[in-house]
Amino acid sequence: MKVPVLLMAVSIVILIAACKKDHYTPIPSSAAYLFGDWQLIAVYSSTGAMGSWSPASSNEKASFSSSGRFSATDMHFNAYRIDSVSSGVAGAMKALLVLYKTGKAEDEARYDIRRTANDTLELWYQSCYEGCGIKYVRRR
Repeated sequence: MKVPVLLMAVSIVILIAACKKDHYTPIPSSAAYLFGDWQLIAVYSSTGAMGSWSPASSNEKASFSSSGRFSATDMHFNAYRIDSVSSGVAGAMKALLVLYKTGKAEDEARYDIRRTANDTLELWYQSCYEGCGIKYVRRR
């Protein structure tokens, strides 16, 4: 009788230890400009011809933590990471923002970070051929 109880106890401990916790990728200090709260102010769209910026129609707010956590009022992602990818210029690299849902590797969105000056964050969605961008300003 003691053996089945012992096996059950060991099995429960193994099951608890095997539970996967949310994993957030630590963000390098070189990406510290992202940390904090942001307000969506404009959206860029194009249908193949020259596009244009339009004022944001939603009151979306986004937040990036130094631990890799992400939250936004209009997005379902809860984490982010910064990848370095070739810019197409010999030896030059650019930062790529990857938003994702922890535990679902296939659920992600990739953005080129185009401008981060004067408390403005401009992101261009990589999978949009016509031109799709979003612009945030830092919330104070």
